[in-house]
Amino acid sequence: MTKKQHLPSKVCPVCQRPFSWRKKWERCWEEVIYCSERCRRSNERLFTGIGLCNLGIIKTVYMVVHHQS
Repeated sequence: MTKKQHLPSKVCPVCQRPFSWRKKWERCWEEVIYCSERCRRSNERLFTGIGLCNLGIIKTVYMVVHHQS
């Protein structure tokens, strides 16, 4: 078993807080961008104005992160 202090971590681009690897992300850790659903939604609203949602970029990240339980 790995100790928590040895788990990989990232910084959320929305809230700038560090978050650690979780078991549910073991297959898609490289694609995980946001620390929470709240940050993902917040960022999606910000990008809607410039068209990234229309390109499917944000929705693809959502599918990878949230549908691989």
